[in-house]
Amino acid sequence: MRRFINPKISRRYSALSDELEILPPVSSACIKQVILNVASICNMCCPYCFASQGAYGLSCPNFMDAEPVLVFLKRLAIKRRGIEQIKFFGGEPFLNVQCIEIICSAFHRWFACGEIVKMPFFHINTNLTLLDQAIVELIQTYNISITVGLDGPPKIHDRLRVYPDGRGSFELVDKHIIKLVTICGQPRSIEAVYTAEHARLGVLPSALHEFFGERYGERNFIIHPSVSPFMGLPALNKGKNFDDQELDKQMLYDAFFDYGRYVMMKKLCDNPALPKDGASLLKNPQIDCQCDQCLEDIFITTSGDIYPCSGFVGREEFRIGNIGDDGQGFDASLELIRGRLSNSRRSTNQTCKTCPISKTCKTCPAAMLQRNGSIHVPDGYLCTYHIGFTEGMVSGLENCSGSINLEDRGVSDDI
Repeated sequence: MRRFINPKISRRYSALSDELEILPPVSSACIKQVILNVASICNMCCPYCFASQGAYGLSCPNFMDAEPVLVFLKRLAIKRRGIEQIKFFGGEPFLNVQCIEIICSAFHRWFACGEIVKMPFFHINTNLTLLDQAIVELIQTYNISITVGLDGPPKIHDRLRVYPDGRGSFELVDKHIIKLVTICGQPRSIEAVYTAEHARLGVLPSALHEFFGERYGERNFIIHPSVSPFMGLPALNKGKNFDDQELDKQMLYDAFFDYGRYVMMKKLCDNPALPKDGASLLKNPQIDCQCDQCLEDIFITTSGDIYPCSGFVGREEFRIGNIGDDGQGFDASLELIRGRLSNSRRSTNQTCKTCPISKTCKTCPAAMLQRNGSIHVPDGYLCTYHIGFTEGMVSGLENCSGSINLEDRGVSDDI
């Protein structure tokens, strides 16, 4: 089992986490977010794409039909007294703008007429290679928040976020981001996949964060490593292999230790009023499960099949139902599958309960299933990422008081 390398960091983390309240997961009927895979195709061909360009390895329609999904969503919104957020996903969701428009418009109409009691927020994950005036107006009309996939400056992005003919997309995406920033302050978030290509070129996650902030202004930056689904889906990207972009564990640990330290020091520098003891920086209470999102969300494919999240698509044992089932059996199936997921707890997992960050770690049971065949078998690669980032965060906290030797770190035994 991987451990913190620096004993002082280990002691500080223990002191910070000892007082955390740990709550058992609750398998509820709540649905906070509905993720709609409105397009199972993409205009890009990224080598690390876990979603096989939006089809998730399945044979399914290219585009979601809005009308049948609206019947399901209205029934859901009325019965559950509202949905907090609807996220449009893909593939590339802007390939199916009409569906997005119909769904957003319907919710506004239902809310105005009093048929539903709550208006959801709308969100889109996009590569932002498509942005015409109709899309801009859609974003503005429905106040849609945007997450854009961008892997760094041109020398990186154009090697990874490529069209089927190999052309890079940075120049176009960059132009579209700047346009949206100017018009409506979007995107809310920029998401980068950190790969072996970044490491080979000597670009750290912290450098990506700096680049994004300097170019687009401060917003939410999401940087996470490329992960190969060993037991999951084939790469459908012209023979390129996921493994080409997965880092070795030493690279992974070093990169995200550095990034965790950077994030913490930047947070404290940008917010001088934050107490330097770090107590306010940990979310309290913590839920004792691997991932609480899959206990709150549902994901709907273009063919109408319903899963806890995109990572479970194609796994029949985690299929909740279909939007065409008229609600028959949906509640019972949702409760059954959420109950199964809520039993994947850190406190009872033989590996997780001895982990140094067991109280605060959040990992992905779907990735564990894809890579190891079970939602109960932690993956050493993901553990390296989480522990490296957490140790870096605590190191950054300590560094603010000048009491840590930043060179005293490394990689210990892996899972």
